[in-house]
Amino acid sequence: MQANRPYVLVVDDQPDAADSMAVLLALWGYDGAAGYDGAAALVAARIRRPEAVLLDVEMPGMGGFGFVANLRELRGCERTAVVTVSGHTTEACLARARELGIGRYLFKPAAPGRVRALLGRLVETPEPPHARAEPRPRKGKHPAERCIAG
Repeated sequence: MQANRPYVLVVDDQPDAADSMAVLLALWGYDGAAGYDGAAALVAARIRRPEAVLLDVEMPGMGGFGFVANLRELRGCERTAVVTVSGHTTEACLARARELGIGRYLFKPAAPGRVRALLGRLVETPEPPHARAEPRPRKGKHPAERCIAG
């Protein structure tokens, strides 16, 4: 957990999808965490208030919309940016999202560049971790280059 990086909670019952997105978030400079159902994600949000949530809708147990309804009751999360990332595209799903104050609804599979751009507009854009590192000066050629060059 990186307290100085914007915290984004990924809520998806597909662990591979949630974990992959959390890794991308870290590469982009965010502190990403995955929750695999609404109840687990709500516990995570109580521990640390997210600046944004990437949310799947259909999950066993507490689904995405149930999670958001509960999230909005947490002090400090009333206005948390929520982006739905779901394969459910019915008008009823879109209407329910609007009722809960979800301003963005991306359809799966969401292009990573689109997710990154959207997050950049919703929360402070962090500097990617690798951009902070000072470049190391190179002394001569890489050993493999010396072998090839003779």
